[in-house]
Amino acid sequence: MLPRPLFIGSEIYRGSSYGMWHPLRVPRVSTVIDLSRAMGWLPRDIYVPSPRAKPDTLTIWHTPDYIAALHAAEAAQAVTADVRNRHALGTSNNPVFPEMYRRPATAAGGSLLAGELLAEGGIVYHPAGVRTTRCRTGPGGFATSTTLFLRSCHCAATGRSGSPM
Repeated sequence: MLPRPLFIGSEIYRGSSYGMWHPLRVPRVSTVIDLSRAMGWLPRDIYVPSPRAKPDTLTIWHTPDYIAALHAAEAAQAVTADVRNRHALGTSNNPVFPEMYRRPATAAGGSLLAGELLAEGGIVYHPAGVRTTRCRTGPGGFATSTTLFLRSCHCAATGRSGSPM
């Protein structure tokens, strides 16, 4: 059992935006972190930096081609017509943005860490970790990685249990 609640976060959310026209452009995670600190609810000793999930971990659910497309989109800040059609990246629902791979991989890494930390019980809050993706080859709606599903698969594969909530 964890001796105290923990909060998993990252500064990647502070400067990252999905673009001017996206409905999720509002800084949510960094605002939660800042408000929690300002209210005295987030002392330094409970803040845990989120690791970034590695590509091979993300392929528990997503195809290697999709992960490669995210990397390439982040590097080029553009996608080809084939990538747009195949993976639904570079669309109004899933625009290309500077942290196209790193931001969702950090959210997934935080969810995996939460699963590990919760193996013996306790409370872990991970505000960036509730995202859903229906498709292995791309986002289903706006979510470029499936953190909850990845965490569940990882826990099952390692024989661990734990709830992310």
